[in-house]
Amino acid sequence: MACSRSSALLHTAISAMITAIETYNKPDHKYREETFSILALNAWELLLKAKVLKEKDNDIRELYIYERRTLKNGTKSKRRYIKRNRTGNPMTISMGKTLVLIENEGLGNIDQAVKANLDALTEIRDNSIHLINMSSDLSKAIQELGTATLQNFVKLTKKWFDHDLSQYNFYLMPLAFFRDFDSALAVNLTSEETNIAKYLTSLHHSYDKGGKNEDEYAVTLELNVRLKRSALSTAARLALGDDPDAIPVTLTEEDIRSLYPWDYKELTERLQDSRSIILFEKNLRKINDM
Repeated sequence: MACSRSSALLHTAISAMITAIETYNKPDHKYREETFSILALNAWELLLKAKVLKEKDNDIRELYIYERRTLKNGTKSKRRYIKRNRTGNPMTISMGKTLVLIENEGLGNIDQAVKANLDALTEIRDNSIHLINMSSDLSKAIQELGTATLQNFVKLTKKWFDHDLSQYNFYLMPLAFFRDFDSALAVNLTSEETNIAKYLTSLHHSYDKGGKNEDEYAVTLELNVRLKRSALSTAARLALGDDPDAIPVTLTEEDIRSLYPWDYKELTERLQDSRSIILFEKNLRKINDM
């Protein structure tokens, strides 16, 4: 049985996203974030266009760009013609125009967090292609953005097409496995990278922390790695001592201070303040009971 256009686009979109993940998760890749943003957006554009075709009876003409030609007298033709590229093939609308088409014609609901995530991913792609390369100091922020885009992609694929992607490993490898850092250092960013970082931060606070989006979707997702004790023989070994098979763990003074920032003096002052508040509340209750 022949595959419909919408189904073909859906499977191509999934393949594009899987390729984006595989490329990102390579152990040594100097263009990791840039390549992921390009391929992931390609996957999203195909997914959105597959949605249009599904709702429009697989009429590919719904995705074409049309134009009015200039007549000999200088006026524009009343008839619209399909705009074609250099090879003569029809040109199709952009991802942004596809989003607008879906919303304006009521073809499907797209959460604001999903659109904000795609806007941010587009900024990463555009800056990578046309202006700058991403330094490692932005990698963590971009990974959180990419992790959210994968979650959104999986959920909408299930919602729109009832297609389950649980058979695939839709995750980005934690940066801890690639590099020896766990946070972005703004002091190392160029002015252009700083602008990108500010933009990503504003989106994160506007949607993920501001309560504007539903829990189902996200603009960014933070990924934390934790080591846990396991009785499995296949588990990675973590031990104290000189065992050559043990995983080395380094805990610096900065790590301790980030977890426990109070020194003895500040701790004492805060405890005193807490005690004062408790005594004040007790006296206030006594007055109210009189």
